[in-house]
Amino acid sequence: MHVVMVHGYLLRGTGSNIYVENVAKTWRQLGLAVTVVCQDRKAFELDFVDEFVSGTKLIPDTPPAPGTLRVVVPDINNLLPVYIYDEYEGYTVKVIPEMSEEEIETHIELTSEALKKILIQHVDLFFANHAMLSPVIVKRALEGSNIPYKIKIHGSAMEFVAAKYPEFKKYAYEGFENAREIIAGTTHIKKRILEVFSEKANLVEEKIKIVPPGMDENLFKPTKKPQENEKKFLTLLKKEIKENPDGRGEIETPDVTKLSDEEAHKKLVELGKTYNQRSVDSNLIEKWRPWNPEEPIIIYFGKFLQTKGVGELMLLTPKIFELVPNVRFVFVGFGTYREHLEAIFTALKTGNIELAKKAAKAGGFAIHINVEEYFRKLTEVEVNKITITGILNHELLSELLPLASISLMPSTFPEAFGMVAVESMSAGVFPVTNYHSGMLDVTDKLVESLPEIEKLVCKNADTFFKELPSKIVQILNYLYPNGFKDHSKKTEVGNKLRKFAVRNYSWENIGRKLLE
Repeated sequence: MHVVMVHGYLLRGTGSNIYVENVAKTWRQLGLAVTVVCQDRKAFELDFVDEFVSGTKLIPDTPPAPGTLRVVVPDINNLLPVYIYDEYEGYTVKVIPEMSEEEIETHIELTSEALKKILIQHVDLFFANHAMLSPVIVKRALEGSNIPYKIKIHGSAMEFVAAKYPEFKKYAYEGFENAREIIAGTTHIKKRILEVFSEKANLVEEKIKIVPPGMDENLFKPTKKPQENEKKFLTLLKKEIKENPDGRGEIETPDVTKLSDEEAHKKLVELGKTYNQRSVDSNLIEKWRPWNPEEPIIIYFGKFLQTKGVGELMLLTPKIFELVPNVRFVFVGFGTYREHLEAIFTALKTGNIELAKKAAKAGGFAIHINVEEYFRKLTEVEVNKITITGILNHELLSELLPLASISLMPSTFPEAFGMVAVESMSAGVFPVTNYHSGMLDVTDKLVESLPEIEKLVCKNADTFFKELPSKIVQILNYLYPNGFKDHSKKTEVGNKLRKFAVRNYSWENIGRKLLE
């Protein structure tokens, strides 16, 4: 069986990229011939990629061998359409609402041309990601053929483009028209699909099938020997920094307190472009605080964006330290608001509340809590227990994550799914998510399976950040009833979380369901 996965972006990072990577890897492991059409020009570096083709003209006439994966990067004139702005090396990036119709049509035509060359390779199924533009590309490429295609809806195209700029829905509707199925990851996403595309809800509803995303159970595993995980993490980290030394180093946060919110936002965003955000911090070895069994780690991993609640989390650290002095925080990620997060951290280190307020307001980064209510200058000991790492690839993250006790997914904007929670559970880490959108499905399903934790869940999105510090105390008391030296209960709970995650969200099960 030859399956073609169409995805307009990369095969690493976050969100839909990780989804595509793992589904494609799973199909390869199941013995299928897999072609991934994307714009990852460095996909040849990935160990699961058996064959790499760059350029439409070089696409071969024959399919990949069974049990292998071929990546095809078609020519798109270097203009990359996106839903929310981010930097992509080597591309001119434009958010779809700012593209002309001619630019959009050219992109569709160029990518369709590549798919038409793949059509002669005896393809059994096409799989398009996002509501736009991959489905319309696939639909046009397949005209005149009998090859079926399915669509996987991720949140960003729907929320950032279709919901806000309805004039672009025509591309989604055209793609939906001939699709065999429209895959939603959660009941929340199904509901949102029907809301956003309500004009054709009857057509869409009959095609929707709920299949949750998955996680790599072989990658994210609980640890029995934390010191060995840390040792491997630091070894891999040294290698990563040596190979990619252009990540963030020591950078002084500029004084933006006298600038307007808009000017401050622009200045911080520009500062974030002075280094490679897709490389781990170059000074992370020096910043790293050795793992201590009596210092439970609270970890955030994801993008540093205004929608993720990460700024609010940094602002809450003084309160959480006040309640649980032993904890430490690790912030893993990258994104447009990295320097906003650094600015808040600098403000906490120096006691500069005006800087904290300005960074929180700039670009609407952290507007869901009152800065003055929680702000205080951190002690030197507390400062040393907060680490911002920059981006970590999954190999590094898989060694770091099991060292944590709690992971946080405090997103303020709707999320398609609670992937952070699922990966954390697979690693034996207690997940805390905001109580809305796709995160609800994971949280409610977990509580149903493990009723004893229901009292630990924040069940009101409106009061999430207000409740969070006390909930963290309750969770840590649950995990360490005999004090932080005794990890037996934490290990017991971690094993239960692991079993739940594997049973419900392993990629092999998900990969098979997508092919049904």
